[in-house]
Amino acid sequence: TFDCSREIPVDDPVDECVSGILHCGDELVSTTAGGTDWFDAEGYQAWYCGIPDGDYAGPERAYEFRHPGTGSAEVTLETPCGDQDLIAVRWSYWADSGECPTADVTNVADCDMDVGSGDQSVTIWDDTERDYLIIVDGPDPVEEPFILRVTCK
Repeated sequence: TFDCSREIPVDDPVDECVSGILHCGDELVSTTAGGTDWFDAEGYQAWYCGIPDGDYAGPERAYEFRHPGTGSAEVTLETPCGDQDLIAVRWSYWADSGECPTADVTNVADCDMDVGSGDQSVTIWDDTERDYLIIVDGPDPVEEPFILRVTCK
């Protein structure tokens, strides 16, 4: 079991919207504390991720993930201490030029969102190497620990 009183080191984001980079096989224990405040419900709706229940106005963590193009990559999120959601957005512009998507952006190719209490997962299938943003965000402005895993097949 996860100890919710455990202190999680707070890493500074690498830029205004991305906290770090994920690779196949990674398991990351982190927290939304100290994260960015770039993404919100308006963007998730504009990109057709789903209909979020909440404004997502608090801190989030977003990670660049380069899908290797070998089929499916499953991203799982454990949120043992609070309500956080998992969002995957296909977005090559951050890797190419450091550009962060906004709600006004109309060229988000794919977005998938798993919401609700408990663990979430998103499976990304791709036969071409592509860049994604994997976002851990919550409907309410809370700072909570989480565990993020990436399994590629």
